[in-house]
Amino acid sequence: MTITEVAVGDLNTEALTRIRDYVDPMGVNTRSNELKARNVATYQSTRAANVNFEHLVQFSDDYNAILEAALAAVDSERMRAAAEKIDVELNRHVELARVFKSTYSEDDTRPALDFLDEQLQDVMRVVRDQKPALSGVTDARSAHRAGGAAQDAWAELEYQAERYEEIRRVQRSITIRLSTEDGRQWRSHVLGRSGHLKQAFDYEAFWTKSRLIAYRTGSRGLENGEQEFIDWVKSPQLARFDRDGAAAFPDDAIGYLRWISDGDKAWVPDVDELMRVDDLAEAFVNGAAHLKARQDAKSAYYDDRGLTPTEPQPSFQDARGRIVGGSFE
Repeated sequence: MTITEVAVGDLNTEALTRIRDYVDPMGVNTRSNELKARNVATYQSTRAANVNFEHLVQFSDDYNAILEAALAAVDSERMRAAAEKIDVELNRHVELARVFKSTYSEDDTRPALDFLDEQLQDVMRVVRDQKPALSGVTDARSAHRAGGAAQDAWAELEYQAERYEEIRRVQRSITIRLSTEDGRQWRSHVLGRSGHLKQAFDYEAFWTKSRLIAYRTGSRGLENGEQEFIDWVKSPQLARFDRDGAAAFPDDAIGYLRWISDGDKAWVPDVDELMRVDDLAEAFVNGAAHLKARQDAKSAYYDDRGLTPTEPQPSFQDARGRIVGGSFE
């Protein structure tokens, strides 16, 4: 499928137009204010016609001039009535925009989030295409020294980083601000830990830390085969990038962008899929759940989505709480 690249500054508008019945109150206000300004000019012209008629009646002996002024005043009354009607309707239109629904169902927002996911897939494709030209270059200074194709490729990566950051900003706005109000605060946390990477349980620092401290307590006996499952949960690869939940990038933006593009690791899920996948990940670290439930959750998280779990890597926390051991992917 061919994806048409949308410029950074147009991503928000393009996404919002895909939400059924979306109305931007700020856009309504801007348009209404412009029309109101023109309507004021109409009011002023009708007043001027009446003033001119009254003046001629008082001081002019030219009947024809008075008649023409009277006809203009009569016409201006129709204009004034029309201007009043326009003013009333504009006020009503603005008021309706203020009370228009500002939240939308998952079905409403899904086309917008699907559009952002398509744009994200295109970002990752473009980033991968720069790999041959960079030929081992990993920073801006080296790219500028190399010049030529390497410098051009690095400039393209910087632009795609801007595009990626805007995709994440619009995704957050739609998922948190425009989606239905229930559980917005909780959804913000979920988006940060499961809404950026398809396989967040293996790669996001939040889940790495959760996995390392999972199953510390619990007095019930282990089910047959449960220890193997626990060993997998508690032995993640160390998170390669420690990204804050609300941030698009960790410190190394370009390095992160190149890493997620290798293997199409990133996604923009719709709200239903986001919550479902996060619930599945939660089930892995739920020590109170039975093994069968956790295994079913693992199958739904990985197998049903065409993903492969990372191999467990020995890692642990030392006495100071620092994560040691393990390895990067």
